[in-house]
Amino acid sequence: MVGECAYLEIRGRVTNVSCLGDVHNLDLSACSRVSNVACLGKVHTLKLFKCTRVTDVDNLSAVYSLDLSACRKVTNVYRLGAVHTLKLVCCIGVTDVSSLGRVHTLDLSQCDGVTDINSLSGVHNLSLLGCKAVTDVSCLGNVHTLDLRLCSGVTDVSCLGTVQFLNTDLNRVGAYCLRR
Repeated sequence: MVGECAYLEIRGRVTNVSCLGDVHNLDLSACSRVSNVACLGKVHTLKLFKCTRVTDVDNLSAVYSLDLSACRKVTNVYRLGAVHTLKLVCCIGVTDVSSLGRVHTLDLSQCDGVTDINSLSGVHNLSLLGCKAVTDVSCLGNVHTLDLRLCSGVTDVSCLGTVQFLNTDLNRVGAYCLRR
């Protein structure tokens, strides 16, 4: 009875995940043949790292913790504003993050298309590591933890004095995105 599992990790040639909607914690990392994840909206913790065929994530708005890292075909994250923890590392198709201002922990590392972050002032923990197109961070003074490493477009961080944990090594070399 897969539906009653507390944690399930799947690897390999899986394409149909329709029977997994009631699993509490589900890791489908690197299941490159999975494309339709609409039925997984009730999963508490969902890891879709490097599920390269996933495009539509609208039905995942009730997921508590969602990892879409390296899901390059994902472009629309508008409905994910209620997710508690959201990882969009290397989601190069994501450009509009205006609806994510209530996400508690948001990782936008290496999201090259993100430029406007004005709506993210309510995020508690925010990583913009390697977001070179981001230039204005003046709205982020209320963020608790902020990572701006490799944000070469950011030149003025004087407005971030109230941020509790701030990493601003703006020119450090070493971060990269998995481009396989």
